[in-house]
Amino acid sequence: MNSVDEIKSSVISIDSKLTKMGSVVDGLVKRVEVVENSQQFISAGFEQNKSDMAVIADDITSLRVVNRGMVDQLEQLQCENLRDNLMFFGIEEEGEDCIDCIRSICALSLEIREPIEIASAFRMGKKFVSKSTRNVRKPRPIIVKFIKRQQRDNVRQNSRKLKESTISISEQFPKSIVPDLIKPFLVI
Repeated sequence: MNSVDEIKSSVISIDSKLTKMGSVVDGLVKRVEVVENSQQFISAGFEQNKSDMAVIADDITSLRVVNRGMVDQLEQLQCENLRDNLMFFGIEEEGEDCIDCIRSICALSLEIREPIEIASAFRMGKKFVSKSTRNVRKPRPIIVKFIKRQQRDNVRQNSRKLKESTISISEQFPKSIVPDLIKPFLVI
């Protein structure tokens, strides 16, 4: 009978261990379900983010197209605003009145007899003050806004008469179109 008791005791012990293992397996099953649900939630969020990113990429592309159009319109407006302007280069800075200086150049060097009507004239950029004689810079250009387009064109056409001098004349364009033209005159 001893052996039956031992067997009975062993069966009870195995049954107890199986019950404990069953509860551990049930706990593991619940944990796997939680992990699966979490993974499904993360996967759904990832798919939503992927879809949102595609929409955002399309929006960015369309905004770039719109922005390029606005930049083109802005450049066009800037060009229109500057169409009556000319830039005079190589005129030494001597504390002069820019309007009188330009009128003098037009009359003497360009041989234009009619009085030139100028809305405004000014030097472009900050004045450079050299602390030594070795640090010499070109004079800042003078921007001239003409009242009459015809006079502006006449001055531009006669600019070839300045070929033998240090003075030159060009049209004024926005920085975005001709950025290298004004770089030497900007003090950073």
